[in-house]
Amino acid sequence: MNRLAVTRAFGDFEFKTLRGDNGEEIRRKYITVEPEVRQIELDPFIDDFIVLASDGLYDKFTSQEAVSYIRTKLGNMPFMEQDCQKVAKDIANEAIYGKHVRDNVTVVIVALNRGIKLS
Repeated sequence: MNRLAVTRAFGDFEFKTLRGDNGEEIRRKYITVEPEVRQIELDPFIDDFIVLASDGLYDKFTSQEAVSYIRTKLGNMPFMEQDCQKVAKDIANEAIYGKHVRDNVTVVIVALNRGIKLS
């Protein structure tokens, strides 16, 4: 409907109910306060990081584009010097200045596998 920021939708009552012609209240299922939760098992030999980001980032990057961007940036750094905080700032800046997002952008990258030593 192009009027609703889903991350702030808990209080947007106008999208949860509608008045019918006779004044009755009709519940709509556009939004809900029930979060969607998924549990997935991580593979310590494959999974490198988790990306947590706001819709400001995902308005301009698909999930795969964000992962590819982050993987490329981290891959260009020596393993022991990989800086997830810098890469999070880089992708946020790319969204804001490179792709001209007009929303706020929040990005957190959680590095995995940092204790695994492969021979």
